[in-house]
Amino acid sequence: VLISLILFANSIYSQDSYYYFSRGQNLMDSNDFRRAKLYFDSALIKNPNHTNSYFNRGLCLGMLDDTIGSLNDFVKYLELVPNDPDAYERIGYLKKELKDTSGAIRSFDSCLKYDPSNYDARISRGKMHWMIDSLLKSHNDFEYAYHLDTNKIEGVYFKGVSHYMLEQYDSAIKYLSLSFKKDTNYINALYYKAYSNYEKNGNIYFK
Repeated sequence: VLISLILFANSIYSQDSYYYFSRGQNLMDSNDFRRAKLYFDSALIKNPNHTNSYFNRGLCLGMLDDTIGSLNDFVKYLELVPNDPDAYERIGYLKKELKDTSGAIRSFDSCLKYDPSNYDARISRGKMHWMIDSLLKSHNDFEYAYHLDTNKIEGVYFKGVSHYMLEQYDSAIKYLSLSFKKDTNYINALYYKAYSNYEKNGNIYFK
């Protein structure tokens, strides 16, 4: 039994970082994030500069609600791969979760510097600008996202909302109506449309 344990330990020790990363990737694909994280730990013990293990472990930690741990891994990843927009996007979401609005905006800025057509980052940065009352910047992001894919409801809705915030009521009514027509779950579109009608005509219409 002792010999078997020694042989097993030696076989584990002899594995390289790619072995542990691959096992972790397979577990991650099966949504077993806790066990996957342990394999990425081992990969990084074998090779402290294994970039993909930092990225994937950051994803796992995020799924395990370890926001700080996840953030630290993506920061370390960016030290090794400084121009990756996906990592900046992930950091933006994590800083948003940590209520660091200005930090989230800076991270989305970096993401969009390297990937201007990232729809989700555009929408997210627009929301962050909206939170701090940078309405024109918010509108510009929603407008850009809308033109990236006119079929995505979120962009249509927020384009309408941003027109309302800028007191452009005709455009607000147009895009808010369109967003609710495409998806009736966007109930708030009716409220913004109603108040756009009120500001424009003095009447509120909820239909």
